[in-house]
Amino acid sequence: MRIKGYRITKEFFLVIFFMLSVLALILPANAQVNHISTCTLIDEPGYYVLDSDFVVNKTTCIEIRSSDVTLDGENHKITAGLFGGTYGVLIYHQAGLKNITIKNLSFENWVYGVLLRDVSKASVYNIKTKAGFFGIYFSNVKDLTLRNCRVYDVKKTGFGLEGVDDAELSNLEGKSNTENGILLSNSERILIYNSVFEDNGFGIYLKNSKDITINKCKSALNEKFGLYVYNSENVRVSGLEALQNKFDGIKVYSSKNCKIYGSNFEGNRNGIFFENTRESKVIDNTISNSENGIFVSNSKDNYFTSNELLNNKKGIVSTSSSYNLFNSNRIAGGAAISFQDTSSSTITGNWIENAERGIFLVRESQRNLIYLNSIFADRNAYDEGKENLWFSPELKKGNYYSDYKGSDAYGDGIGDQDYIIPPKNVKDIYPSMSPISAEKKEVIKEEKETSKKEIKETNTPLPSPEQKVEESMIDFYSFEFLFGIGALIVIATLVALLIRDKIL
Repeated sequence: MRIKGYRITKEFFLVIFFMLSVLALILPANAQVNHISTCTLIDEPGYYVLDSDFVVNKTTCIEIRSSDVTLDGENHKITAGLFGGTYGVLIYHQAGLKNITIKNLSFENWVYGVLLRDVSKASVYNIKTKAGFFGIYFSNVKDLTLRNCRVYDVKKTGFGLEGVDDAELSNLEGKSNTENGILLSNSERILIYNSVFEDNGFGIYLKNSKDITINKCKSALNEKFGLYVYNSENVRVSGLEALQNKFDGIKVYSSKNCKIYGSNFEGNRNGIFFENTRESKVIDNTISNSENGIFVSNSKDNYFTSNELLNNKKGIVSTSSSYNLFNSNRIAGGAAISFQDTSSSTITGNWIENAERGIFLVRESQRNLIYLNSIFADRNAYDEGKENLWFSPELKKGNYYSDYKGSDAYGDGIGDQDYIIPPKNVKDIYPSMSPISAEKKEVIKEEKETSKKEIKETNTPLPSPEQKVEESMIDFYSFEFLFGIGALIVIATLVALLIRDKIL
């Protein structure tokens, strides 16, 4: 047989057949769709699809022990029956797994809806779990994408991350879970954004973790805390809505280098509570209708800047703390600033209005510096501590007090008579004749600009789960892929030799 001068022989067809056979062998295993209609063990790579809903009376429904697996539920539901229900999907192998994707699946009444353990590069999205004990749980997982998932009415934790590194979590909803909406433990480099946690025990619980970013989330109506940060480091919170949590909007305990900015706290016991916390910052937040707007206990080297505290019973409370800065905050209503056993801290540039009490220093508060504040309160100032300065010796400026009656013969804006502060007759020797528009320091401006930059960076679009799945379909370092490339080289060489010898 000839085609345009070329002779097509029997041997040519044999070579082509051989090449096609080899190509079939080296195609990614998960290019083939495997259908599942009952509980099963998946121990080979592939793309697996559920065909229907089913009720299960077994300990484990689907167990995955292979890498390079995609399980697509096709929006079906797996329900635990009366005699089963530990794992809806269990993904674990003692040697570790990689490239796992679970999507489009619902679970009900399982102890664990989905459990991934010892997995690298995992994608989980469009998963719903109801009732049971744990919704979606990850243990020792690296490079995780978790999106568009919902967990509600579980008796323990909705979303659990233990020993997880490098994860992107978005569009999650955890509601009415008894203990936690989401729990992060011993985890690093986690981003959580555009998610809602309502009516849980803890909304968001972080412990023993670091490099955590929470952006544009809502945590509301929880029985304890909106966000609890325990023994953690470098936690960044922005755009958080912490509303009507029974305890605190945010409690930061035994942690350091945390930043809370651009967030809204309303109707909590404490808006923001720092305990045994250091080197952290609270910037440009709105805190309203709480028992205490900001509560600081046993903490040092923090600063609280440019926040609005509105209609709280107490605006800022500091107890047994030192070396903190309270700067350029606006406080309206209630008892504005109260120090108890607090030392070596600075109160400056704050605007206090319609308050019952202005700035009160009690119970051994000492060596604090108070200046450039404007105070409009029923009782403006009180100091029963020691060695507190109510003016800046360097600037030669004090504070504005709405009840000051002194004169200004020199017209320099400084009262000629000292302002006397009860009960020890402490003196502000540079009282201002008019309210002070304190200039915010450059460091504050820089911090706010940095905060806005961080918010913008966390909103950068991320690769879609589908893109991640496509990237994970072929392992370019796998034996199968390298063998296939080698086989193609051999075939190409063989064809060249056959052509050279005029066999083809």
